[in-house]
Amino acid sequence: MGFPGVLLAVSLAFLCAAEVPPLAPDWVPRLIPPEEAAEGFYPLYNGSDLDGWTVAGANKHVFSAQGDVLAITGGAGGEWLVTTERYEQFVLRYGYRVFEAQASAPTEQTGSGSKKGDTPHKTPAEKHGRGASQQGVAIGIGDDGANGVQMLHAAAYLNGPLGEWNEAEVVSEGGRVRMTVNGVEVGNAPARPGYIGIRDCGQRVEFRGIRIKPLPGLSGWRQWDGKGGDVFPESFELQFRFKPTVDARGGVAFGALRKPVFEVRIDNHDAESFTGSLAGKAEALELRAMDGCWNHMRIAMERQDIRVWVNGKTVVDFIMTRRVSSAGGDIRFNVDRGLIDFEDIQIKAKE
Repeated sequence: MGFPGVLLAVSLAFLCAAEVPPLAPDWVPRLIPPEEAAEGFYPLYNGSDLDGWTVAGANKHVFSAQGDVLAITGGAGGEWLVTTERYEQFVLRYGYRVFEAQASAPTEQTGSGSKKGDTPHKTPAEKHGRGASQQGVAIGIGDDGANGVQMLHAAAYLNGPLGEWNEAEVVSEGGRVRMTVNGVEVGNAPARPGYIGIRDCGQRVEFRGIRIKPLPGLSGWRQWDGKGGDVFPESFELQFRFKPTVDARGGVAFGALRKPVFEVRIDNHDAESFTGSLAGKAEALELRAMDGCWNHMRIAMERQDIRVWVNGKTVVDFIMTRRVSSAGGDIRFNVDRGLIDFEDIQIKAKE
């Protein structure tokens, strides 16, 4: 059985707030619906190239960025397009369409190998009274293996007519991964942390609007309410969601109250200190956050190396001139102007 695969990522654009600042990421509504951007989704496919992905296998030419569409052009088959980041708890949504049937595509249980006279199990399409071709579309989520991913199994029968767009959702939460296609569940299986991958099954398949929303409850992470400070270890990772009002400004400070070791800024209006910048040390490579929307930030520190992700993309990778010690203080969430809501704060020490 196979996932109607999809992987994507795109650079979200559009502002969810009533007032649109002069600079904003180009995500909505081109790649993501405004209401989903406000909810905290961001793109996995950026609408221009395969940044954030890597091809596992020799046939690298079969995956192609074609504007808003991520295409599998069809090749020898068996190759994977895999995310460079790992995921565990998330909601993944995307549209996909296929252009030809593939009789050898994975199925649910069709009764193959049954004895004469047995009644084959019905496919999900047959159960719901819909015709559908069996296209070879597959998505994988799992540990790094021979081809970068372990494929999860789910039937993908509920495709509409060839050439028409279908909508899929994959929810990985609580140790299970569940997939729906056009509103009908087609797969439910055990889940584990890993990469997300799209497999080339030898035919043309197109994907659009590939977006993801991280969920809390990661294994090995500790939930924190963000109050009262929390002493940071020498090497750690911190991630959280934040929603700033228009023209809000703040950040996350690490170290002594009056003189923090470093501070990660939240500011969608200062071109010299966009959200994710290290105050006085390193500017963010681009603006990735939006006013009035839930955004996701991840901060990792390993001895002297500090890396910051905003909505799924690295915006700062900086090496301190001196080694940082946790003796200097704790972690504080600051708001200098406007309002910033924080939630789903999780932290873990790195060995």
